[in-house]
Amino acid sequence: MKCRGEESPNVLQKEITQMNHVLKSCLCIAVTFVLTTSLAMANGSTETRELHAAPGTPEIDGEIEALWQKTPIAKTDRVVIDGLQIPIDEASMAKFRCLWDAKHLYVLAEVEDANLIAKNDAAWQQDSVEFFVDENFARSKGYESNDGQFRVNFRGDVSYGQATNARISSVAKKTATGYLVETAIPLRSIEAQDGTKIGFEVQVNNDAGKGTRSSISKWNDPTNNSWHDTSGFGTLILSSIQNVKPYDPTPADNGTRENHDAFTAKRVPDWARDAVFYQIFPERFCNGDPNNDPTRESLEFPEVVPDSWKVTDWTSDWYERADWEQQMGTRFYEDGVFHRRYGGDLQGVMNKLDYLAKLGINTIYFNPVFYARSLHKYDGNSFHHVDPHFGPDPIGDFELMAKETSDPATWHWTAADKLFLSLIEKAHEKKIRIIIDGVFNHTGRDFWAFADIAKNQEKSLYLDWYSIEKFDDPGTPKNEFKYACWWGVDTLPEFANNQDGTDLHPKPKAYVFQSTRRWMDPNGDGDPDDGIDGWRLDVANEVPNQFWRDWNTEVRKINPAAFTVAEIWDDAGDYLADCGFSSTMNYHGFAYPVKGFLIDGKLPASAFARQLTERMATHPQEVQFALQNLIDSHDTDRLASMIVNAAHQRPYKNANRFDYDVGERVSPRHFAGYDVSRPDRKSRQIQRLVALFQMTFVGSPMIYYGTEAGMDGADDPDDRMPMVWPEFEYAPRKKGPHGKALPSPLSRSIRFDQGLHDDYQSLIRLRRENEALRRGDFKVLATDDASRSIAFQRTHEGNTMIVALNRGNNSTAIEFDVADGAKLVPAIDISVKGPDATVVNGRAKLSLPPRTGFVWRVVRE
Repeated sequence: MKCRGEESPNVLQKEITQMNHVLKSCLCIAVTFVLTTSLAMANGSTETRELHAAPGTPEIDGEIEALWQKTPIAKTDRVVIDGLQIPIDEASMAKFRCLWDAKHLYVLAEVEDANLIAKNDAAWQQDSVEFFVDENFARSKGYESNDGQFRVNFRGDVSYGQATNARISSVAKKTATGYLVETAIPLRSIEAQDGTKIGFEVQVNNDAGKGTRSSISKWNDPTNNSWHDTSGFGTLILSSIQNVKPYDPTPADNGTRENHDAFTAKRVPDWARDAVFYQIFPERFCNGDPNNDPTRESLEFPEVVPDSWKVTDWTSDWYERADWEQQMGTRFYEDGVFHRRYGGDLQGVMNKLDYLAKLGINTIYFNPVFYARSLHKYDGNSFHHVDPHFGPDPIGDFELMAKETSDPATWHWTAADKLFLSLIEKAHEKKIRIIIDGVFNHTGRDFWAFADIAKNQEKSLYLDWYSIEKFDDPGTPKNEFKYACWWGVDTLPEFANNQDGTDLHPKPKAYVFQSTRRWMDPNGDGDPDDGIDGWRLDVANEVPNQFWRDWNTEVRKINPAAFTVAEIWDDAGDYLADCGFSSTMNYHGFAYPVKGFLIDGKLPASAFARQLTERMATHPQEVQFALQNLIDSHDTDRLASMIVNAAHQRPYKNANRFDYDVGERVSPRHFAGYDVSRPDRKSRQIQRLVALFQMTFVGSPMIYYGTEAGMDGADDPDDRMPMVWPEFEYAPRKKGPHGKALPSPLSRSIRFDQGLHDDYQSLIRLRRENEALRRGDFKVLATDDASRSIAFQRTHEGNTMIVALNRGNNSTAIEFDVADGAKLVPAIDISVKGPDATVVNGRAKLSLPPRTGFVWRVVRE
């Protein structure tokens, strides 16, 4: 999320950091496990195996048994180690329960020691428990997370077939006799090959954060299915058993822990695999009802805007400043543009549903529609009312809203609310689903609970809804009122958390749940068909995880087929699973690699393929197909402008992201070298190439409004220009934001790009007509770094589609093996007719013109 031109917060998990492993002597426990490929059972075997203790191993507390019942969802075997008692010294004992479900190794470590030091009386201590996964014991890298949660999901620089040195550190729960901690470690990070060294350790650090490890393991005998621990604890032997029992939840899970695979299947609705998203920024999409246009009094800061303010003409030159803007000052970005309103509303969206249906999209994602003063509306003043200026009767709506209290029984359905429900109905009739933005971290200052605090100060009934740092002293002229707000932006006060910071405060949490139910089942009859189909959650990781667990559970009680997508800008695999989200906006796994390879042409094709594969693999397959694959959004510069500026952004400020949305590079507001010219022919070729890849890769593509029409624009606010419609004639751009004349007629001309639109339409149709592109397995067939080309295939139920992309500036040929008797038939061509594809003796050769891509269907002769 960005508001009023603020840079996007990298919503983001901590980076993998270098760690110093020279640890001083103190209390420590450590245990090591190693895994063999014989456990992976990739052949689909249904045999259940369990680890038993061989003679010479530590005492086993009770019989070892499998704890997790096989289900038709998981289709995997499981191995369990339970009750290992590992002596550390004379005063301590560590008990481990380990569960392997062929995807994760779940480890519960219960450490008993009278000497462990507690920092305070709270249940959760900052003393850390570390889980190590290590292939060569160098431990040169570490990933640390200290989020206060009992079950912490492992995340790190883990890749298929690559050496892994990773660590996770979490807080521990203080018990009467020691500490309790659990983690889930993905087995992809510790898959063993015969003779490969694999290590797994657990360490408990004391109050001072110091600790040492004791046991080190290595692969000793890969031929007899044994795990050998060289520290003297013995050898664990595999043997077959029957009568598998269900998993017994640990106490800290409060009896609610669910099978990981079953939970994954429930949280991702089947329809999400087939979704093609279209993002609408409501104020800038279409003005369908000029009678409800915003007024000066409705603005965020009306006191700073001249009385001559008026709604800006939809087709005007974006960089041309109105008289009222010039009265405010001479600067484009600082003096006026954020106070503009163009009048986009819900009626405008309803008027364009046929356009969207013909384009082929089947899911709309709305930026916030709830009542707020800003143009972006991430400063919500209500979560249970649509903004009155999006509906037909703003004055009447405000009058109704003024009669309400915090009691949902007093809430009315305003004219704007009813129009939104009608929009949902009309969209559903056209087989278009609706998801909306939920902003549950913060509100606007006019939000009714916060407004009451601002007015009544210490006497407010809503004091515990927000974190108030200081009240105003009426005896002084200065306003001392101070409160916690999002990233220091005082127009965005943050909701308070509960006492230990693990959840939202119960009162705002209850309000969010009430509002959630209102929009998901408007008439309250238990049938969600009249409600929205899901949510996109703003700055999700700035809200405590427990809130999301409970909220996602509530959402799926209302509608089991609901889709929830978190705004996370970096690796989100384990976060989604922990919080119960369906998906994430796939910046990390899609937009960043696309920026590096297809847009900038700097990431080698082989590295592009590797990043796609590795980052996709951090998610279960069910999630992979539902990842929201976007290029541009309301928080970035537009795709066309990314391409135009690709050559102007060297060296990178942030090479890991190829300067994707790096604030000082993506707007002329901060970077004088940013080019606001319209894209030329070569730039459009690259955009078509990006669109082709977006519609054929694994995940659900998302188009930002107007990208299909050729719209360009730098980062906020230029990425939020009014939609370019074919029926309008737009004023040409005469100059840029700083008064510099634009160089050519092409740069100045603003129009709906019908040819580009038609190509997007064809590509969406290709995706919707070929199940292999929506639900098929992904396999890289060939890459060529020299020519900057890649070929991959998508296969589903015997149907195979092959996609080839040439990002280079020269023609090239790419070759790969295909099945005997295969023939390649062109499925689509968005650039050049007649691609040359030959198959000789099971070897395919594809000839690609520069900056083009093609799709073939594999048929058998």
